[in-house]
Parts: sequence; structure tokens; C-alpha cells
Amino acid sequence: RFFLDANIIFRLAGINNDDRQETIKSFEKKCNELGIRLCYTDSTYDELLRVIDQAVKWLKSINNNTMPLDLRNYDVEQNDIYNMYVDWCKSPLNSYREIVDFRTYLLSLINSTIANMEYIKTTCNYAEDKLEADIASLKSIKDNNPFHKKHSHIALLTDVKNVHYVDCVRSKNANKGSIFSTNDYFITADHNLIQWAQNNYS
Repeated sequence: RFFLDANIIFRLAGINNDDRQETIKSFEKKCNELGIRLCYTDSTYDELLRVIDQAVKWLKSINNNTMPLDLRNYDVEQNDIYNMYVDWCKSPLNSYREIVDFRTYLLSLINSTIANMEYIKTTCNYAEDKLEADIASLKSIKDNNPFHKKHSHIALLTDVKNVHYVDCVRSKNANKGSIFSTNDYFITADHNLIQWAQNNYS
């Protein structure tokens, strides 16, 4: 099983750059061909909703009750969701005044993307002191990367809970058979999270 991080699901849904969507769609196709089950956890789904709600809140704050400007030719650091909002507003069926409808549109993209994936409710215990130590160590790695975007405590919590859960599942399965029969993997595009997981869970 491949447990997908929120950033991977956003890319599959086309909410994080069309080129990235094409690349990750090829990955999804290959997984289906090989019979690999794609999964997402309850923590990941909560993060998907949280990111969308934060984006919609930000759009409301800059809307000023006017048609949004297409800044793609001027803004080097483009915001993918803002660009999607611009394109969404161009349809005669949509209105820039109805940002709630745009939120519904984003959710429909997410829900259609995960429709054939397996939803996993995480159940492994996580000692409080271990949890806080993992959050602190992951935060340290991300803080030391000048190119990494801002990260909230809840986002860090989601990351460490997902990695811990997959490690917990792998440990249980290893106790049942050979170490070579490991079948559960966490898939992310966050290089800082990968580095942290290799340092703490390899």
C-alpha cells in the first residue's frame, strides 16, 4: 500500500501545477497497473480540507468585490489556487462574488481524486513526549531550510502522525513475517519530511 501525503493528492487533483499533475498521474497509472493500493489517512484528509479553507479565507481577504486579475505574466511566485480561481471566474456560470462556490469546486476535485482510494483511520498509539519531540525535530529541519514555506503546528502534527502510523503498521506486519514482506510506504513530495523520516525512522 502507498499512503499518499496531501501534497501528492493536491497534485493528482490538478491543484498544484498542471505539469506536476501530469507527472503524478503517470505514477498513479503505474500503481494501478501493478495492483498497488493507494491510501490516505484521516489526518491527511483533514489537512486537505484545512488547506482549502485557508486558501478560500485568503481569497476572501483580497477579493475586494472585484473580478480577480490574472497575474501570471507578472508574478514570479505564482499561487496555484489563485490562478485556478481566476480561471474559474472566467466561466459565465461562475461569479467572483461566490467564493463559497469555488470552495465547493475545489472539494469536488479532491473528492473525485480520492474516490477510488482507501480511507484509513489511524489507530496507533503515540506517546505524548515522543510526539512533541518529533514535532520539534521536524520543525527544526524545516526552519533551517530558507526555501521552505511557512508551516503551522497542525501541519507538523499531521506529518509526524502519518509517518509514525505507517511505521507502526510496518512494525506490526514485520512481527508477523519476514522483514522483506514490508508492503506499506508513505509517499510525499516534501523533501524536508523525507529527510526527517530517514533520520528518525530508518
